[in-house]
Amino acid sequence: MNKKLPEKQEKFLQAYVRNFNIAHGYEAAYGQKKSLEVASAAGSRLLKQVKVKERLTEILDERAKATKVDSTYVIEYLKAALEIDLDDFANIGKAGVDIKEFKKIPKHIRKYCTEVNMTESKRGNVIVNFKVFSKEKAIEMLAKHTGATRERVELSGNITVNSITDLVNNHDAD
Repeated sequence: MNKKLPEKQEKFLQAYVRNFNIAHGYEAAYGQKKSLEVASAAGSRLLKQVKVKERLTEILDERAKATKVDSTYVIEYLKAALEIDLDDFANIGKAGVDIKEFKKIPKHIRKYCTEVNMTESKRGNVIVNFKVFSKEKAIEMLAKHTGATRERVELSGNITVNSITDLVNNHDAD
């Protein structure tokens, strides 16, 4: 496909896909504007152009192919994040909690751990805190990726109503 865009539009897209910041992408291609709001509005208008949208899709497809990270990969990653359980990090029983040695936690589980802190309590006990990928965030991202939720719904059509009674009677007939 590779539709050739004017140089500044291509530069805008290349800057935009680095961090998906419309204003910064626009300013990288067209120079600084009065405000980020002005740059953002101009960049948004640019992204609505058919040729620009097609080229953006092409760039993202190329990136997905090169990185082997596509929507299926993202969805699988997020689904796996939802499966993480406290038992993956500790053995919990009647005798208490026995934290697993971090290196003994399988790598496919460890990759979801974003932070590990060890502190000592006033009694001399070691306290280990594991912070893992947010399940709420994973659900939110999965819903967006799969279309499970729609942020905007557009309805269009025509309806002629002569009176409120006609509207109620027609609704009841359905």
